[in-house]
Amino acid sequence: MNRPLDGVKVIELSMVISAPSCGKALYEMGAEVIKVETNDRGDNWRTTPRVYASPILPNESPVYESLNSGKKHVKLNLRDADELEKLKKLIDKADVFLVNYRAGALKAMGLDYESLKQRNPRLVYACVTGYGEKGPRKTDPGYDNTTYWAETGFLMDMVIQNEAGDSLPVNGPVGGGDTAVGGWVAGGICAALYQREKTGQGGYVTCPLYGAGIWAFSQMSIGTQYGYQWPRSYYQMPPTNCPYKTADGDYIMTSMSKYDEQWPKFCYVYDMEELKDHPVFSHQATTVALEPRKECIKAIAAHAIKCKTEDVLKRLAEADLVYCKMPHFKDVYASEQAIANEDIVPFTYESGKSVYIPKPPLRFNGLGPRPHTTCGVPGADNEEVFKEFGIE
Repeated sequence: MNRPLDGVKVIELSMVISAPSCGKALYEMGAEVIKVETNDRGDNWRTTPRVYASPILPNESPVYESLNSGKKHVKLNLRDADELEKLKKLIDKADVFLVNYRAGALKAMGLDYESLKQRNPRLVYACVTGYGEKGPRKTDPGYDNTTYWAETGFLMDMVIQNEAGDSLPVNGPVGGGDTAVGGWVAGGICAALYQREKTGQGGYVTCPLYGAGIWAFSQMSIGTQYGYQWPRSYYQMPPTNCPYKTADGDYIMTSMSKYDEQWPKFCYVYDMEELKDHPVFSHQATTVALEPRKECIKAIAAHAIKCKTEDVLKRLAEADLVYCKMPHFKDVYASEQAIANEDIVPFTYESGKSVYIPKPPLRFNGLGPRPHTTCGVPGADNEEVFKEFGIE
């Protein structure tokens, strides 16, 4: 069965995570994605993952490969006029040009949208920016830890204060904002391709890290305009939505949207039947204020710490509540659920090392993800790609 973007050709001039994650999503949808790197070192994400203990070898680089597996790798020195023209000729025959370089550099090379659409009116041009195309920071660079996570307020306001009211900003989750933006841009590209089918004309798609972060955290931040305060202490969380530690040292997280209705089930889970009809704890309205909420959370924690994890999980399943046993990152790579849905897929390298590689989660018509492959050095596919596009 064909994938939705079979036959679509994408030229990707990008680095690090945001645009490459978009290119990976398009590849999984069936597109042919040609990644252009500009020197022998290539995308600097080829070497950065070593800080996370990931190998960075040409034939074993799982972090880089998770974003770039399956793409064809071309190397072009864009400071050379002839090689820059080769890139433009690739774009002339492409459906999509995906980029996350700064606008000034692109315009100087004639790789801006206005220049390229003169050569290829059907081109869908997609650009990831740091801060958008207007405003005082429109030309500034951006990375997800600063622009998506920090500047939107998330890192300052999502800390958990201790009893003394002290806290430190947390570090941004690396790549989380970038991959979210990559998903937005992939969706925008698909919409532009659909529009092209109706109009015959290409289009321009752009998404900033900053704006995407504001949107992502909007459900938590809108209320600050009405006086809601962040950061919050642990005891300001809804009592049924807090993580609780069990006798085995595990933390269990639940999420309940119907507090009053689900409270009796919650009491069953943590073996606290005596609190089922508590005049304060059993009603959401009476646990809004900080002091009763704090008392409620402490009471639940005192019961939870006496319960075995296995018993809690069994009762949660019986009660049909939303829950999880909170894992570490490493635990995800042994998750039966993730393996069953091919959210992670097994791969064995030439070194003999077997690992699981994460895959974009979108699926079409029952098709699983495309097979994982290693990524060659920059320029590994020059000859094949130039021949395919008829470029000398």
